[in-house]
Amino acid sequence: MGDGRFGVKAGGGLLRSWHSMFPEFCAWSLTPKRCYYRIMETEVIFLVQESPEGGYEARAIGHSIFTQAETAEALREAVRDAVVAHFDDGDRPRIIRLHHVKDELIAV
Repeated sequence: MGDGRFGVKAGGGLLRSWHSMFPEFCAWSLTPKRCYYRIMETEVIFLVQESPEGGYEARAIGHSIFTQAETAEALREAVRDAVVAHFDDGDRPRIIRLHHVKDELIAV
């Protein structure tokens, strides 16, 4: 958690910004750390990248969910289906965030 990804730093400074950015999820009696976890319960984040074999791959952060598809539209549908299959109705996140990652190498 303390590596700085997704607005989380060990010192808690950015946790406070999550707390203020999402007041509908965070009662002000919650600490910033608890607020962060409450936000993460309401959405699941997928890292999406192009597959070496063609198409796209998506892997959830913090959950054992992986899917792939030939097109971006098919991937959206596959991700949605995978989330529905993975979570129970009461535990299912309300939002799916697709974070597209593209590696680019530059010669020096």
